[in-house]
Amino acid sequence: MRTSKDDIFDKLKSNECINKFKELGLNTVMLSGSIVMENFKGHSDIDIAILSEKAISFDRILELEDYLEKFLGTKVDVINLRDENLDLNLKVNIYDNSMIIYSDDNLRLYNMEYINTELLYKENETFRLF
Repeated sequence: MRTSKDDIFDKLKSNECINKFKELGLNTVMLSGSIVMENFKGHSDIDIAILSEKAISFDRILELEDYLEKFLGTKVDVINLRDENLDLNLKVNIYDNSMIIYSDDNLRLYNMEYINTELLYKENETFRLF
């Protein structure tokens, strides 16, 4: 099923979707990837990055992916930005190239995590291969 960019934005900001974010205890939800970088095609997958003060189990992430895929009618990848195994370069890229679509704490957790990520990135500057 082909989905337009505007349809996705509207659906993700709907009360139904916001209620799901709240139910799962998410503090911040962001769009990233091709939909934000202006090379989105109707068949592209949707990349969603999430932040939560509470630990989010893999099962909850799969639950969110499944819900969003049915709700949006397209493939969805959910990335937990607090996952300790997440590649630092990917994390920085998401923070630098994402669009916030939901926050329940006035971006407090987002700002704290963003600053911590930037500091870690700068501390490891000499080890980067690019």
